Amino acid sequence: MDDILKQVPFLRKKFYDYPVYADASINELLSPDQLASAKKLKANIFETIYLENTGNGFKVKHLPIEAQYAPVYSMLSVDVNEDGFKDLILFGNNKLTGFV
Repeated sequence: MDDILKQVPFLRKKFYDYPVYADASINELLSPDQLASAKKLKANIFETIYLENTGNGFKVKHLPIEAQYAPVYSMLSVDVNEDGFKDLILFGNNKLTGFV
């Protein structure tokens, strides 16, 4: 609910708490015109992954189970321990706004 209300603020009047939102169907979120003109996407992977750019396309890299425990909002690839290999740092804090 929090994410959609950030994107579509006028829904705050209709969805004022989590139980009301949890019981809503897509037809209650969008008008028939909005639903008809909405771009429909299909999700195939419901886990936290990263995509490796191979130069000839992207390769799906599945992350360990520990990365699936909570939402990941940002990733950083950097050689933290200076071993010559990049490490993947995951961030899940909603308050993270960027790097300095």
